[in-house]
Amino acid sequence: MGAYEYTPAPITPAQKRCIYTLARRELNISDEDIHAMTFYLGGVEHVSELTAKQAKSMIDMLKDMAGQDTNVTRRGKPTPRQIELINSISCEMGWNDDRLRAFIEKRFRISHVKFLDDKTAVKVIEALKAIKAGNRGERRHTGDDRNTSMVT
Repeated sequence: MGAYEYTPAPITPAQKRCIYTLARRELNISDEDIHAMTFYLGGVEHVSELTAKQAKSMIDMLKDMAGQDTNVTRRGKPTPRQIELINSISCEMGWNDDRLRAFIEKRFRISHVKFLDDKTAVKVIEALKAIKAGNRGERRHTGDDRNTSMVT
């Protein structure tokens, strides 16, 4: 039996494009400087010889140099702004974390805010806005709905 040899994933074409776009257009870095960064980060001469992990490190470094956010939300996950909005609306209504979790679990069958996907996060936000505005059907009352006077 031969021993299993681990080979890291190579750089993707999208990562290469990202590196060159950030370096050339955003930061005006020359090819020589790009190759120097490549050697510094990965110990290789050319960008195409980087592994996917090394390329991610280089992209993060270039984004940091360009003043861009390096923590991009993963596809299918809510943005930090959506999570912040959910928490702020629930706080405005006087809810604590347990109350918010109970609402999300009962209404959406998800045990915690951190397990929401992006589409469900939008639904939670809209539901919280409706509750806050008082647009819930069971609580909407007009003058004619609740006539409690006795008929004689």
